[in-house]
Amino acid sequence: MMRNTLLLILSFIGFRTHAQLPRPMIAEFARLDVDRILLLPDIAIDYYPIWSPDNQYIGVNVGDTWYKYDLSETTMVLADVRKEVIGYNNYGSLDSLSANDVEHWNTATTYDPRQVRTQDGYTYALQMVGLSTQFIETDPAGNTKEIFRTEGENNHSLSLSPDQKFIAFIAEMNGLMIYVRDKAALQASISEADREIGEALNLLDKNKIGKGQHLLEDIIKKRPDNADAWFLLSQVLYTKENPDTSLQLALKAVELAPEKPAYLIWLSEIYAAKGNYADAIKTLQTYLQHKPTKYAIYFDIATLYMDQQDIEKACQYYQLTRSYFPDFTDPAFQADCR
Repeated sequence: MMRNTLLLILSFIGFRTHAQLPRPMIAEFARLDVDRILLLPDIAIDYYPIWSPDNQYIGVNVGDTWYKYDLSETTMVLADVRKEVIGYNNYGSLDSLSANDVEHWNTATTYDPRQVRTQDGYTYALQMVGLSTQFIETDPAGNTKEIFRTEGENNHSLSLSPDQKFIAFIAEMNGLMIYVRDKAALQASISEADREIGEALNLLDKNKIGKGQHLLEDIIKKRPDNADAWFLLSQVLYTKENPDTSLQLALKAVELAPEKPAYLIWLSEIYAAKGNYADAIKTLQTYLQHKPTKYAIYFDIATLYMDQQDIEKACQYYQLTRSYFPDFTDPAFQADCR
């Protein structure tokens, strides 16, 4: 749903084709063992990023309109950018951000075009050197080190998270980047359960499906309340010919963690594949009870209605999509939904 304007110099090292699990950004940082990620690949991002006071969302300005991204819903792969390995997020969509929240989040965010200073006395700066940008850390004693250097790309608009652990900035030719200040501390904060799920995801990323399946089954035996394991196993075992096993596993994941609305997207996809459009739509409407301004879900419902040739309801939900994201259009709906 988001403008995909990824620069050609960025190539995937791995691509998850068998399973996707929306996870907190910190868990994906730790799993990939990187210190920098491309969170939103969109060169239309302007202004500086802003953080929610609880560190759960980041706000971005696209086309003079503010949106937010839920940092609990990321799915990353490794990528090469100019011979450096970073994380690349390939999951999720933007959500509406109210004017009141923009004002509130501004007060929670420390930002500057070129330099920010943390409460513990570190300074982080993006310095132009010819056509390159250096990212420099200076410790309280005045010692400096270069963390990375771009070639032919301007990076700017530093934004420090309220918990002081992350720095967001804009890479003009790629999109919204996030840097973690202390990778070792972040690794140490990850729970054993999250680490086990990370190991399963790494196996699936490497196309080791059998080993990934066995690990997920072992996790469920050891931790039967691990909703992520049920959710992932549902995806691994899904087949179009026999989706029922996958459906029961997905329902178990939703039962264990109904507060994770992303599970409902997968559940809806299974229902739709079975031709059960009524339950597919009902499931997405349940999602909207958690996140009523999630424009991508309105469009998914519109598509399901269009698949049933219910043009009136399809257009109703298509227009709701556009009410939350005015820049969005889809040619398949334009002719019928005036």
